Amino acid sequence: MSNAPSPLRWALPEGALLAAAAVLASLDAAWEPLVRFGPFFACVVAAAALVLGARYQRSRLAFAVMLLATAGGALALAASGAPADRVVFQATALLLPLNLAALPWSLERGIVTPPGLTRLGAIAVQAVAVTAYATAAPETALAALEHRWLPSHVTSWTAIGDLGLIAFTAAGLLLAASFAFAGGASRRPWLWALAACFLALHTERPGPVPTLYLATAGLMLVVATVEQTFAMAYHDGLTGLPARRALTEALPRLGARYAIAMVDVDHFKQLNDLHGHDTGDQVLRMVATHLAGVREGGRAYRYGGEEFTLVFADRSVAEVESELERLRAEIAGAGFATRRRLRPRRKPAKPRARASASHLSVTVSIGAAGPDGGRAPEDVIKAADRALYRAKETGRNRVET
Repeated sequence: MSNAPSPLRWALPEGALLAAAAVLASLDAAWEPLVRFGPFFACVVAAAALVLGARYQRSRLAFAVMLLATAGGALALAASGAPADRVVFQATALLLPLNLAALPWSLERGIVTPPGLTRLGAIAVQAVAVTAYATAAPETALAALEHRWLPSHVTSWTAIGDLGLIAFTAAGLLLAASFAFAGGASRRPWLWALAACFLALHTERPGPVPTLYLATAGLMLVVATVEQTFAMAYHDGLTGLPARRALTEALPRLGARYAIAMVDVDHFKQLNDLHGHDTGDQVLRMVATHLAGVREGGRAYRYGGEEFTLVFADRSVAEVESELERLRAEIAGAGFATRRRLRPRRKPAKPRARASASHLSVTVSIGAAGPDGGRAPEDVIKAADRALYRAKETGRNRVET
């Protein structure tokens, strides 16, 4: 979905999954299949989540599915409308969104670990507490859970009590606000899962529909975890460029005519030693930003360390040499100012004088080669590497072919 328009990026695939669940829930013809296969669907989603959670250290996914399963069981058992069942319903409406909103902010700290067992214990304590109140003092608990905090004309359309509505609203706002922070986009599936949970509590008749919506919420989180795992494997988290694995898979798809360039940041080890790894990372991001703007049909990859690779399909080395020279000059002319830890939020009207040590000269050396004589792409990379070393040996900040 990286090339999809922004609205679609935020709506897919979760929006499509939720829409499909809503269509199934509205069809009378789907009722019997949902009764028969709904629990199986929920079990498959739960099993997939637990396997992924254990295999790839995604404890938040595992605990989210535990919460959804607990909520599904509670709603299935509390379908009669008796005071005790209403307590379970309202407590689920209150606790489920709060837990779902809190989980994405927590750290991945394992399942069968002290922090993981603490989370599991917290879920169990909530379930036991709700059961105890629903059994021992349903009228008292119901009076608290259904207490009117909001105007009746605002809440008359829903069976969820005011506390539950406030909890859903607060959870939605918390997840939506996280989009403004780094990594906020990763919480998008949680917001859609929250919407699915809200629909699960608004079914007109008891039956398989709440299970369908809650299982769909779990499926959203499972799909998101698979997508994130794929992104981690094929995209470099520091620079945002495709990673070496993506390069390895792209090479066999090249035709008979192409060019490959290896790019290396000059004196990068000294830069790291002198200014620290944080500054080194900033330099790599800056260089990657320039390389990502490559023309002539080229594509940039993070090869590893301070090395990058540019692949030009259907271009010869002679055809891309001027583009490589343009990139080299662009990076050399851009300059780089080290970032201070504390900087004003707003840019001052008059720029302040800075010590010369805060400005770095960043240059790159580039070596390029093509498949002369029918060489394999791996051999072309080696030839480009040799050209890169010639560029470094003859003074750096230059292009060699």
